[in-house]
Amino acid sequence: YIDTAAAPPAAQVELTSGTPARFALPATAEPTLYAGTAGFRIQVPAGASSLTVRLNTTTPSADVDLYVRRGTDVELTNGEVIADYYAEGPTGNETITITRTSELPLEAGTYFIGLGNYARNVQVNGVVTATVERAPASPTGGQGRTLSFGQQARWSFDAVEGPTLFSGANAFRLDVTNVSRMEIALRTETPGADVDL
Repeated sequence: YIDTAAAPPAAQVELTSGTPARFALPATAEPTLYAGTAGFRIQVPAGASSLTVRLNTTTPSADVDLYVRRGTDVELTNGEVIADYYAEGPTGNETITITRTSELPLEAGTYFIGLGNYARNVQVNGVVTATVERAPASPTGGQGRTLSFGQQARWSFDAVEGPTLFSGANAFRLDVTNVSRMEIALRTETPGADVDL
């Protein structure tokens, strides 16, 4: 690998959960690591249950590897990539998922993302997407709150940084028997909120 901390993008990109960030890796003659100012980072908040980082390229036959490291940037030492998590398949599409039960468990903090480009003498275009999921604890157990016909149920969810699915213990359930029609309505009291049902 050749280490290139000054290659495009011109500054390290701070990712927003669930929002793809485009990149263009210039054509090089040797395998090249893009980290530092040429890499990405994402903040993982306390209470997060998983971080999924996806690399997708649009360049045919591209071979780009994906590296993630917590707290310190991905780097090159004696020709070897130093990272906590690796995805080194033969294509330009790679995925790393980090959870609380991973060998190196997910923790709150900054996660740095580097790209290793093996596609020689061709520019590689693509996107990197990092998605943080969290499942807040619920006092109602794992099955969700029980709804009753004709009765409103109030709810409140913590602020999130990107699209987040609340399910399981954070959702609702309704037991239905012998009904011909059912209507479920969702109303929010927060101005500008965008919540799907």
